[in-house]
Amino acid sequence: NLSVVTAVKQRGMEVELQREKASNNELQSLLGLHESALNDFLHHHYREVLQALSSGEDARQNLSEQDVRISYFKGLLTEVQTVQEEVEERLQELTAFQQFLAAVTPQQSLQDLKRRLCEIMEEEKLGRSVAVSGSGTGSNVLDDSRCASRAEGEGESDSLTADLATLRMIQ
Repeated sequence: NLSVVTAVKQRGMEVELQREKASNNELQSLLGLHESALNDFLHHHYREVLQALSSGEDARQNLSEQDVRISYFKGLLTEVQTVQEEVEERLQELTAFQQFLAAVTPQQSLQDLKRRLCEIMEEEKLGRSVAVSGSGTGSNVLDDSRCASRAEGEGESDSLTADLATLRMIQ
């Protein structure tokens, strides 16, 4: 009797063991599926994280390059502004000097001075042409046209300075 009870208990335990093994196998397969899904999820997000880090590094590098470029162009801009300020100061000085000359030198006496300078140049040309017969005729035409335009009040704004320098050279 005891052996029958033991055999029945043993069979019941074997059936229970089989059920536990089946349940265990089912849980292991579910665990494997979940591990696989978790690995896929982590792998996918790992790639996304790597891509985000890579794009962040690229953006930081581009930003630093742009900062260098901005600093370079700021330096150029500062240099250009400094040169512009110097040129504007020089222009103001020259404008003030020109206004001073215009106020000090009446227009008629300026034209008279230019006319007299042309006459002196003409006399010098005649003296040279007598000394050297026929040479320098090309420059005579140029000097004649300059004298005519200066006598009429035309020409460069710095012609007074050039005329005075030429007059000093002639004297």
